[in-house]
This record gives sequence, C-alpha cells and structure tokens, in this order.
Amino acid sequence: MAQIALSDALQSNDLNRLIQLVKDDPSWDTVYNISDALKRLSFEDPSKIDDYTTTLAALQKSPEVPKILSNRNGKDEVDAFWDIFNPQIYHVITAVWGDRKVTAITPTNDYLVASILSGCAIRVGLCVSSAQIGEVTQGLQFPESEYKVHYKRKHYEVNAVGACIQVLAAGQAILKTGMLDESEFTERTLTIGQVVKGPVGKIIVEASKIYSIGDEV
Repeated sequence: MAQIALSDALQSNDLNRLIQLVKDDPSWDTVYNISDALKRLSFEDPSKIDDYTTTLAALQKSPEVPKILSNRNGKDEVDAFWDIFNPQIYHVITAVWGDRKVTAITPTNDYLVASILSGCAIRVGLCVSSAQIGEVTQGLQFPESEYKVHYKRKHYEVNAVGACIQVLAAGQAILKTGMLDESEFTERTLTIGQVVKGPVGKIIVEASKIYSIGDEV
C-alpha cells in the first residue's frame, strides 16, 4: 500500500504528499520505493522525466524531510535523507548503462531513456556524478575517455546520441559541474555528428550543436 501511495504521489508530482509519506515511514524501504517508482514511471513515459526529477530534487533538499533509519550489519543507523536517497538515484540512473545490446535510436531504447533521466537529474541537482559526465565524454569521444577501450564501434552511434541527449536535458548545468573542459566539450559536440547516421539521431546531434555554441534549445 505504501509503495503504491509513493508511486501515485510521484506520478502526480505531489511534493507535500511525498514529504508526508517519508515522515510516516522514514526507512530504507521508503527511499527504495521512491527510487523504484522513479525508474518505473520514467521508462513508462519519458516525457514526464523532467517533472519527476524536479519534484524529487525538491524532496531531497526539503528541510521538512526527516532522517532515515536503516540497518547496516545488524546495527541501526540514522542518516540524513540526502545521504541515503542520492546514492539510490545514482543507481537508478547508471544501472541501465551497462547493457548496450540495443543500439537502435528509438524512444524505447533504455539507454537513451536513462540518458534523459541523467541529464534532467544534473540540471535540477538531483544527482551529479563523474559516472554521468563520463558517459558524456565517452559518447562525444573525448580522446582521454578511452572510449575505444570500453566500447565497440557498433556502440558509437547510440553512445553519441545518449551523450547529446544528456547535454540537451542538462542545459548549462552540465558545464557548471566543473567536470568538462568547455572548449573541448564544444569541439566534440560540433564534430560528433560524423558517427551518427540515422535521421532521428542527427536531429538530436544538431540540437546539441546549437546548444554548444551558446544558444538556448
């Protein structure tokens, strides 16, 4: 019942309801159920991801959210909500990235949906990590990213499109992370189109080019 209530609250972007549900049960299970709802709802309807991440960023930052009780190695521990929630969101975002079996550029490609989720999370401050930025540098083929070591040539197109999706979803926040060299980022964004062949991917890459030279998308 609590799991359904949390999912319903997130789906309707009801921040006050989410806060109350965490207050009612400030446990690890509640944190997990929120993150699980984010994953399920995001893959059901990627167009709502920006709304979900905005709501959860507000939840994560809210002074009204209580500390979380969890059990580690048989011992009860109390942690700030952010300390428990943020790593769980990181796991939701990055768990899909290890599976690149699907390389087609389609709305149902889990890797591309996870890229939307990552970019939106960066923009609103829900989750920002070197792993997320690493996907951008490998997708845009920064030489120091060792993308040739980690991925086969057949992955280059989907990786590039995923990186450009992150760029578009994150906006200026991706440079404000301080993890990207701006000049190299601009150069790679402007040249990565050579590995993208499909029409949908090309549209995404072109949009990220416009962003990279300072225009709003």
